Amino acid sequence: TPATPAPTVSFTYTKSSNTAPSNVQFTSTATNTTSYAWNFGDGTNSNVANPTHTYGSSGDYNVTVTVTGAGGNATASNTVSISAVVISPPTASFNYSGNGAAPSMVSFTNTSSNATSYSWDFGDNNNNTSTSQNATHTYLIGGTYTVTLTATNAGGTNTSTKTINVAAAYTKCIVTSVTINAFPATKSTGAGWDASDAADLFFNISDSVNNIKYDNSANVKTDVLTSALPVTWNLSPIFSHQGINFYVNRFIYLYDEDGFYDDFIGSVRFRFSDYISLPNPYPTSITVTQNGITATLQLTWTYP
Repeated sequence: TPATPAPTVSFTYTKSSNTAPSNVQFTSTATNTTSYAWNFGDGTNSNVANPTHTYGSSGDYNVTVTVTGAGGNATASNTVSISAVVISPPTASFNYSGNGAAPSMVSFTNTSSNATSYSWDFGDNNNNTSTSQNATHTYLIGGTYTVTLTATNAGGTNTSTKTINVAAAYTKCIVTSVTINAFPATKSTGAGWDASDAADLFFNISDSVNNIKYDNSANVKTDVLTSALPVTWNLSPIFSHQGINFYVNRFIYLYDEDGFYDDFIGSVRFRFSDYISLPNPYPTSITVTQNGITATLQLTWTYP
């Protein structure tokens, strides 16, 4: 009787990826075999002839297959190497806009690449930080600030820094023109401002105790009908107000020039400091409406 041939065993494999996770297809080239016992080297097994196995983690795995046939057993082994995914660290970068005079609202635009989280340090206080991708921060005091953005991913961190120069808060407001957009057409009694003609307008700028700070009585706009509004005075000389951060009231007193006696039409009250608010703390014009009068002032802001 001829002898029963012993089994032979060998196998090949192909990987879907060299890095985890990787699906590995094993192909047996065994002969004289009736059963298979695979050990994939990671604690899992299979009994099919040509199994597929997924390696979820990197490592070197000793894979063995033992085949059994009528003529006995045979074993083959091979090492399957799966590499870890290499994650490149991020590149941090950013741009900014809006660094004018304090208070200054600065907007930061994140241009980092390959990052999953962010940390901002705005340079003016250890507690002034943010983890937003893009950020906005207000600098209340003028100065030079170093802003740092740290970008992070699983591969590491990277930082980018920029220096921001915020100018000191302005201390002087200059009124370059005054425009009257509306005023009452009649007195409270119903009589006209001028007995024989339309109003002849002029104004003064005064303080809260009626001290005239800017006398514009020599610049009269004659025969002003409300249908002819607005009327504008370009101030020459200009009116300057120091100490804009102090709450000092200013008044525009509007008059109808009547020769020997000037009719008081009304006034508007304002404080320059009321208009120093974000996001545009130093407007080029303000409009005040009170007592039936609407006045628009064109402004510039500067230092002494």
